[in-house]
Amino acid sequence: MNENCDKYEAYFTFASEEDYKKHLIECNACKDEFNLQTKISSLVKEVADEYKKRERKKLNTYKMASCLAILLITFSCLATFTYLNYTQNNNYDNYQETNLLYSIGANIDEYGLIQN
Repeated sequence: MNENCDKYEAYFTFASEEDYKKHLIECNACKDEFNLQTKISSLVKEVADEYKKRERKKLNTYKMASCLAILLITFSCLATFTYLNYTQNNNYDNYQETNLLYSIGANIDEYGLIQN
């Protein structure tokens, strides 16, 4: 074959594997193109692994940030509702009247502990 062979793509795409290998042996231009494509393919594979690692790391970072945000919002809401419930329902003046142990006649102190 000549040095300006432009059949590499056609052989690569449409020819049988035997014809393709036979043409690579005969044609130096296509052999050079094959070697170039092989080098490019190996570089792409090498970079693809590193790119996937970076993307996985970035995705894990986003997952962690979203989990922390959800936890922060949950605990903030829980703390707010607990505080509001505590301040609205807790009256220290009538603590003994609302305590179950006091209502059944047990002798309790201001902390709700049973006294002897």
